[in-house]
Amino acid sequence: MTLNITNSNYDKCNIQGGCMQKPYVIFINEYILKELKDIIFYIEKLKKLNYKNEELENEIIALFAQINLNFDYHNDTLLKALENISLKKKNAKEFYQKVCKECNKQSYIPKEISNIRDNLSINKIAAIGERIFLNRQKHLTPECSTLYTLFILLLKNMAKNLYEVNAFGYKIPNATNNVFSAINKLDIYKLDEDGFVKIIKNLYKTNYEITNKRYEIYQEKYGRIEERKINLSSHKHKCILVSGRTLKDLEDVLNAIDDTDIDVYTHNGMIFAYQYEKFANNKHLKGHFQKCSDTMQYEFASFPGPIIMGVFQQNKFEGLYRGNLFTTNKIAPFGVSIIKNNDYSEVIKI
Repeated sequence: MTLNITNSNYDKCNIQGGCMQKPYVIFINEYILKELKDIIFYIEKLKKLNYKNEELENEIIALFAQINLNFDYHNDTLLKALENISLKKKNAKEFYQKVCKECNKQSYIPKEISNIRDNLSINKIAAIGERIFLNRQKHLTPECSTLYTLFILLLKNMAKNLYEVNAFGYKIPNATNNVFSAINKLDIYKLDEDGFVKIIKNLYKTNYEITNKRYEIYQEKYGRIEERKINLSSHKHKCILVSGRTLKDLEDVLNAIDDTDIDVYTHNGMIFAYQYEKFANNKHLKGHFQKCSDTMQYEFASFPGPIIMGVFQQNKFEGLYRGNLFTTNKIAPFGVSIIKNNDYSEVIKI
């Protein structure tokens, strides 16, 4: 792999054949995971001192679930998000040290916990992430490297499911603890294949519980599931497209336009909304705007109204930014506006 971070020059593939992401994106993801892991260290230490910060725990789950670096971001936007993570880490460290002092206990911070970094830049962050990435590749066997990738994918999925459950105001006992515990055990110097397999199996059990809870909440809020026909055509009228997988995003949009005559079409994973009675009977919901699973760019380009991408939108759509793309995520790619506090007024104006 060849790479010049400063000039953003890179070849078409990276180590392990990951051709879907630019190398610097992989490195920034490595940096983010390391910073979140460090914050979790302080959260767990504080719990042992009888200090539990549920708000911070939920924020860490949300950050891990929402940050999707498959997109191209403005450096300023991305740096702001990374600085926010760094600030949370600084605050957690200082609070841990303060509590230890008050309790007359010796604070313990192992050497693998990185220092608080000031004067961050995208280049510096990518360079740090590159060192983490190459160090892991050096120490892990090919089999363990594959298991590590599976672990991260599962962890990301768990965070998304748990984020949804939390967003509805529900709690699953010990679910967050299990996620944090798994991240804390992620030590490439100590884990062999059996160790990775054991952690992954435990995560699957927790993810199964979280997923079941999410479906229970859906049925409680949106009604029983039934097989229904879905309208795949559209008609000329003021309309909004909602893409993603989180039904709460769709519910929020429908609530926001309830007193208007705007039509709403679903896209991507939102097709599953129609199996629930509440969505199937909504007067604004007109159908699913999608030809097949890999034609997203065509559909976004041809849709005649604004497009709302849910918090977990994963698809790439470079070249489509034309002023009518919005997201419920807290960090937005080029040309995409962030919807804050469920305020859809700018979307409705278009």
